[in-house]
Amino acid sequence: MKQGSFKKALGVVIYELRRERKLSQERLAFEANVDRTRAGEIERGEANPTVDTLARIADVLGYSLGTLIIRAELAAYIDDTCQDEFNAAWFITNFHGRGPMKHSDPNLQVSQLAKVLSSDHWDNSKGGS
Repeated sequence: MKQGSFKKALGVVIYELRRERKLSQERLAFEANVDRTRAGEIERGEANPTVDTLARIADVLGYSLGTLIIRAELAAYIDDTCQDEFNAAWFITNFHGRGPMKHSDPNLQVSQLAKVLSSDHWDNSKGGS
């Protein structure tokens, strides 16, 4: 996975989760103790945020740091391997509650999604559909 694709996916995941919670960028930045301009750079995939910054953002969004990173990695993986068949970050943030992911706990949802994505079904190199 390319670093740029991860940073972009991380930004989109943060953006989607922020919008889902009806938070303005300014409010997220304030609650996470991040400069608003920096929050914008993170959402656009232009910044290299520290682990502490990402942990504070994840906390404001109601997720663990690990879950935020896994969602971004999965989104970047889908973007890199599925050749723009769909918007990966949207898929990651909106897949919960459907199909194999029936838990309300987002950490369990990401764990289940990781299993689905690691199956042959998603592996384009093996002829998955």
